[in-house]
Amino acid sequence: MDPLAPDQHDTNHDGYVDYERLDTDGDGRYDTVLVDSDHDHYYDVRATVDENGYPTQVETDTNGDHRYDQKMVDTDHDGRPDQLWTDRNHDGYYDMVQVDTDHNGLYDHAWVDNNHDHRWDGYAIDRNGDGNYEHAWGDTNRDGRWDLHVVDRNGDGEYDINYQDTDYDGKFDTVIEDRDYDGDWDGVRAYRPGETND
Repeated sequence: MDPLAPDQHDTNHDGYVDYERLDTDGDGRYDTVLVDSDHDHYYDVRATVDENGYPTQVETDTNGDHRYDQKMVDTDHDGRPDQLWTDRNHDGYYDMVQVDTDHNGLYDHAWVDNNHDHRWDGYAIDRNGDGNYEHAWGDTNRDGRWDLHVVDRNGDGEYDINYQDTDYDGKFDTVIEDRDYDGDWDGVRAYRPGETND
């Protein structure tokens, strides 16, 4: 099958192409769609589409710097994205990814690169499927081990217990608590051996 020629359109009739379909692999079907949504003559949306024309990946330039800083991926082709990649500081590298592992429309796992060194140093999970991350872990000294673990025990969207490994020996040793769930930390104590922080 012969490759398709680019399908180009000037939707606002200003003399510049702002919508284009491409057959990038030359298999005779369009697999990529480019859109200049704000008509600044730069494409700010790039979508990869399947054989039925449905998008499986959509990249967006959200701040107009001509670099894609958000990517949504539909891995199971159900029409809903189950991965969301974000470049929060707009340096050209994705530093956060959220994943909908059970495909219910809510992201339940997240990985974060907090210091933008291209390594994940934060992780969060939504265990009850309510759309809030009840547990989050951090590697504050970048040694590859979690030394911070915060938990939202009552499900109000605010973390109310904070486990810390203050000497970075791989074991939690300090606990900070918000016992009355008022949003303020009100107690510090030693981590009890055998205490669960799950």
